[in-house]
Formats: sequence, structure tokens, C-alpha cells
Amino acid sequence: MTRLLQVVADGRAGGGTSHVLHLCRSLARPDLDVHLLTDAGSHAEREAKDAGIPVHTLPFFASGRLHPRLWRDVHRLAERLAPSLIHAHGARAALPLAINRPGRRKERRPALVYSVHGYHFIAKGLIQRRMAAYAERLCAKAADRTVFVCAHDQRLAERWNLVSGRERGDVIYNGIDPESLPAHRPSERFTIAFLGRLVPQKNPLCLIDIMDGVRDLPVDLRIIGDGELRGELERRVERRQLTERIEVTGQLSRADALEALAECRALILPSHWEGLPLSVLEAMAMGLITIASEVGGLGEMIDHGKTGWLIKPGVVDGFAGHIRDLLDDPVFAEEMARNAKDCATRRFAWSRTRDAHLALYRQLIDSR
Repeated sequence: MTRLLQVVADGRAGGGTSHVLHLCRSLARPDLDVHLLTDAGSHAEREAKDAGIPVHTLPFFASGRLHPRLWRDVHRLAERLAPSLIHAHGARAALPLAINRPGRRKERRPALVYSVHGYHFIAKGLIQRRMAAYAERLCAKAADRTVFVCAHDQRLAERWNLVSGRERGDVIYNGIDPESLPAHRPSERFTIAFLGRLVPQKNPLCLIDIMDGVRDLPVDLRIIGDGELRGELERRVERRQLTERIEVTGQLSRADALEALAECRALILPSHWEGLPLSVLEAMAMGLITIASEVGGLGEMIDHGKTGWLIKPGVVDGFAGHIRDLLDDPVFAEEMARNAKDCATRRFAWSRTRDAHLALYRQLIDSR
């Protein structure tokens, strides 16, 4: 039996964690023994236990990503499990494995795959950006293969010399299983949604300005998620006197979050940066229209004007204007929703994502 170890340090609820958990579940078969390593006490740990996935935990955030004790414990676990392949998702998971590969003898070392779920260092200050780029370079150099969730990140890696000339890495899009999603059942009141963590990356405070721009329209906003900006968000809702129009649900389970999303007509995502956000794929597959910032891999997901709209980051009038378009032309809105659903279920089917990972794993394991 072949053993695989999936590693996601950031086990908080979100698209990246959902992707890794889905990968663990869908790879389970008689000839594969799939284990998960994640942050202690995290959402990922709880979900893995509920799903019957063998899960191991370490304090990835308690001691800091550069703490020698964390690296030592990652290596000890890898030595004990002796997997044929380790798949690290994100630099925090990959760095301990990149600095000193597990396996006392080179020929006994497991293959290492490194997945980039969006490059966040682009939005940081100069010194932080250089340090993060150096860490990304170490991860990609140590890996037998780097996987990007979108071609945009692959181009960024080349521009910043994060991958060597001999190995550009593979692009494997995130995927969704339409059968696992609830049916779209929009409420009578025209409701738009935001689904994600309330953190600076997602730019949730911009949502208040967008709703200000459509104050004269019969539109409500449902904000699904939680995070460090929730308090400020709720204070701004009160100051703008939008409490009757904006609902903040807080953190929901993935199932409950999708049920809440299914009652909405459109998804708003004003992010500063992204990889290939799972929330957009899920919304499209359910028949919602997405209005999103033109960042990261969103241009590879959304055909502007056909399956959704892409807006330059921070342009509030663009988001508000397209909400008006949906209300002004409901026939066109229905056509766009059908196009979005067809695109998501055809181009981003989970079976394609799973099979691409399986093929990569087998290739690397066989080559060793």
C-alpha cells in the first residue's frame, strides 16, 4: 500500500483547507493510505476526524514558522509515517520540509510536491516581500514538483524567479463536485452575498461602500464568514444605517455556509489578491453570478460579461453598477447565471482535479 501525507499548516476554515480535505477524502482507496498533518485544534483537524481521515497535528502557529522545534517535529512525524510522497500546501507547510528533506538516505526520501494556493507576498512591504520570495524559492527548489492553482501564479513565479528554468511546475485548477452543492433557491428579496474570511486580503470593508452605492435599490447583502475585521465591519454597518440591509452571519460550517449562499442571486468578491478561490467556483456551479476583483486566477474562471464581471480592485462604482445591471435586465441575468453554471461544472469538475493529482503522484513515486 502506498502512503501519502497531505500537509496544510493553516487549517482554518476556507477554500484552501476545503480543497485539501476534499483531496484527502477523494483519494482514499484500497491501494492508498492518505494521512493529513495540520495545525493543532484547527477546523481541518475536526473535519478530518469527522470524515475518518487519519490526522496528525502540530502547533504550526504557536511557535512560529521558523522555530527549530517545529521543524524537528515535522521531520520526526515524516520519518515515523514513512510516506512515499508528501504534498505540502502553502509555504508554512513546505518550509520545514524544504530546509532538510525527511529520509536519512536520499534514495529513501519521499517525493515532495509543493502547492501554491496564491502568492500573498506581492501585497507586502519591500523587506517582507523579499523575505517571502526567498522562502518561496526554497520551497520550489526543494520540491520534486510545484503545483499552481492558476496560470497567473505560474507566471508570477517565473517573473520572480521562484522556479528554476528546467521546471515551470504544473497548473492544476481547483475543482468542485456539483453533486455536493445545495440547489439554488434564491429568496424573493434580491440578495447578494460575500463568502470568505473577514481579513484585509478579502477587502470586506469595501462591501459597505458598495451597498451605499445601491442604497436606492431593493438589494440586501449577506456576509458569510468571520475574521479580524468583523468588529470594524459591523461598526460601519451601524454608522451608515445599513443594519436592515446587511446581515453578518459569522462563521458557519461549510454545509451551512453553502446553504446560506444558495439563497442569494450573486456573489461579490472585492479581494486585493487571490489564487483560484473555491467560493467563486461553488457559486458559479450553483447558478450565482459573480462580480469580483480582477486579480489572481479570477480571469481564468470568469469570462467577463458572459459568466460574470471582473472589476479593477477598489473600484466601488464598478461593483455597484453591475448590481444595477442584474436588476435592470433579469433575462440577461438568467442567461449569465446559466453560462456560469455550465462553465464551472464543465471546466472545473472535481474529477479532473483529482485525476490530475493522482497522475502526478504516480509519476513521481514511480520515478523514485
